[in-house]
Amino acid sequence: MSRDGQRLAGFAVLIGAVLLALGVLGDRMLGVVTGPEVEIITLLKKAERGVDLSVPGGGTLVGAALQYQRLSVTVDPVGQTAVATGTLDFTGVFNRDTRVSSLGLERVPFRYREGSWVAEAGFAPRLVAVVAALEQRRRRLQTGDFGEGSDAGAGDPAERDRLLLLTRRTYRSNAWFIRSERHEIEVAEDYRLTGEGLDRPTDEKATKRLTLTEDASGHFFFPNGLL
Repeated sequence: MSRDGQRLAGFAVLIGAVLLALGVLGDRMLGVVTGPEVEIITLLKKAERGVDLSVPGGGTLVGAALQYQRLSVTVDPVGQTAVATGTLDFTGVFNRDTRVSSLGLERVPFRYREGSWVAEAGFAPRLVAVVAALEQRRRRLQTGDFGEGSDAGAGDPAERDRLLLLTRRTYRSNAWFIRSERHEIEVAEDYRLTGEGLDRPTDEKATKRLTLTEDASGHFFFPNGLL
């Protein structure tokens, strides 16, 4: 074999070894070659294929279509934690019967563990927290529990009284259309309210506009009440 042929063969072997290493080590090798920022963005892009996210209080948010945009990654000085910030366009379903469409700010914390970056709170923790607050509201309206705290009360006494007069009450959220800004969330909820009134049954389908605010601990509440 000529010297040029030997060089070409050696180069082919080297390329083959690199491709094999990438295939075996995957994201770990990617992180070594390009740094944590690219590795984390790659993980988020892989999540765009679809995710199942556990919602506090019970339930699963399934994302069928996701798209992260305008991503930036901040890594701590010792390289053990990071936060990816950007815009998330999300389409999915909560507990199989509530459609969820969301567009807006998302923050995803990561931790470096055993040689890999891990999204410890899932790939859409801010959206999950919003959905958890919306589901808690739905349950409270169904049971008539207006509770205490930042969002205590119905917000509209007449609507509260009408709701509480219904027996065999069911409040169902058919869809949540969420617009997420830095400090405030706007939601359009398609709902169905059924029950037995004093003189006739109720079967109401309508759209409700809701506002959520995020406190310092990352908890979302309804500053104008639940209704």
